[in-house]
Amino acid sequence: MKIKNEINYIYFSCALIYVTLLSLSHILPLQSEYLPYKVFFSIYSALQALLEVSLFILVGFLFKKISPIAYKAYVGLLFLFLLAHYADYTVVKLMDTTILAALKIFFSSGIGHFFAAIHSLNLNLTMALLTIGTVIIIPFAGVVFYLITQKVIKSKPLNLSANQIGKIVVIAAFSLLTLDLFSRSLLPFEIHAKYQKTLPLKSTFLSPNGEKIVINKRLKTPILNKPLVASYNDKRPNIYLFIIETLRKDYITSEIAPNLLKLQENGPKIAMTFANANASHHSWFSIFTSMYPFHWDSYKSQKQGAIPLQLLKDLGYQIRVYTSADLKYFKMQDQIFGENQKIYDFFKDYTATGEPPPQRDLQAIKDFSKDLKNNSHATLFIIFLDSTHSEYSWHNDFTPKFHPIAKEIDYLTINPKKGLDKIKNRYKNSVNYIDHLIGRATDALKRENLYEEAILVFTGDHGEEFFENGALFHGTHLNNPQTTVPIIYKLNSNRATCSNVVTSHVDIFPTILNEIVGSNVLDTYFNGQSIFSKHRFNFALSMQQNGGEIPLEFFLHNGSHKIILKFPNTNLYQTSELEVLSLKDRDDKNIPLEKQNIIKLELEKGLSLIFD
Repeated sequence: MKIKNEINYIYFSCALIYVTLLSLSHILPLQSEYLPYKVFFSIYSALQALLEVSLFILVGFLFKKISPIAYKAYVGLLFLFLLAHYADYTVVKLMDTTILAALKIFFSSGIGHFFAAIHSLNLNLTMALLTIGTVIIIPFAGVVFYLITQKVIKSKPLNLSANQIGKIVVIAAFSLLTLDLFSRSLLPFEIHAKYQKTLPLKSTFLSPNGEKIVINKRLKTPILNKPLVASYNDKRPNIYLFIIETLRKDYITSEIAPNLLKLQENGPKIAMTFANANASHHSWFSIFTSMYPFHWDSYKSQKQGAIPLQLLKDLGYQIRVYTSADLKYFKMQDQIFGENQKIYDFFKDYTATGEPPPQRDLQAIKDFSKDLKNNSHATLFIIFLDSTHSEYSWHNDFTPKFHPIAKEIDYLTINPKKGLDKIKNRYKNSVNYIDHLIGRATDALKRENLYEEAILVFTGDHGEEFFENGALFHGTHLNNPQTTVPIIYKLNSNRATCSNVVTSHVDIFPTILNEIVGSNVLDTYFNGQSIFSKHRFNFALSMQQNGGEIPLEFFLHNGSHKIILKFPNTNLYQTSELEVLSLKDRDDKNIPLEKQNIIKLELEKGLSLIFD
């Protein structure tokens, strides 16, 4: 006779309904051309919820055999797990990514990085306390709820055996697998990628059959040996590189950022400018190494610092760094400036003060302006500014221009229809504040008669999305809001227009070195090229961040269209095929089927950028 266990059917029924409704509340509002997709994923989510809760019950049987205390502890942890479903629901709603993908950013590079990542969030105190309190209280609440419902079911008990629950698990799993086999040739990849994040288990058992591009070449391996510089121009102008956190190009307007707009209008006219990734660490890597983020992991063996910085040192430059951003994030300080950070001559980390970003940014600009008076050596000045990062802030003495303003970001209630304009006004005010600081910096250069001879570069490390494609913040989509950033140059030489140029972060240091050396001879050592090179590959590449792991997903953009591709695994240098995820026009609209083959052939030419 099979042993039957009393089931708290109220508790587990509530869990089943809760998990199912959370998933459906994502699926049903999603826009889709075809109703069958919503029906398919609604059925799939209900079956996954049934599978999950049935497994909870089976595991509970094991804990009951251990001891009543062990089972109660399991019930409490189970409630915490159900809370994780709500946390995931919130993350998907806000960022269109799963909580596991978000947690990868925090836990993929050691405990030191974890604290740097938490610090970089600039999370407001209300949300921080709410998060901590919830994690502490919920398990106890789960146990109390279970005990209450346990008393209720005593009058009408339900007893089931492990064998009976096991049959439910098998039926649910078989049904899910059948749905996968039926649909994998019918589901478009983009639809599948969008909807699977809403499922209780965050993925279908099988993925749809995607289109492949077969490559007869291999990914170019990075050159990690520093080239010798045979000659350079007599003049060695000072270089000023400003890297601004989370800066969208379309927010550089006369109303929001007049100083940056004026610099942009007076500099080379460039058609399109992109970040090489939609997250800070990969973009910082590309800016300073002039290499695509593919090579992020390979470059870790380079212990002497980024090669462009080494070249500038060989050319007699000093390097001074003023950072309001936390460069301990993914240990980027080591990758940029070398394992022992010997490559710079001065380094000031304002995050060590514990002040909020606006105060840090202001002090960085004050110190930078002061140090200009005592500097007589050819110098590369690097300034990282952080006020435009999440929470979007400005100094108390700065008068915000855009109203109404959200007092702080409520991550639990914000959505595309509620409170978004107030959040966007926070962002506009933070950009306006950064622009004010840029004005102060350029005024200081002019006061010291350093501006005319200077090389200046201003860029954002990545953009920011405000639900244009279903997400808030960055690091989730390879779309225009997250990857289109300003790259503004003030150079000394008179050059032809760049109105047809599509450029990205990797081109910054080749352009600077071209100004100093007087030729493009160094371009062969980098993925980037001078924006004035006559032999430019007029494509830009940007990658989807992947936490501390090698990024796999990327786009190639030729100024009119882009193709989004993905490596099948992390063995990038041995791969022989790429998966085609989507084709878009310059406005992120899908390309009609009848035009896809012609456009795809044109975009595939850009693969010569990265493959031998």
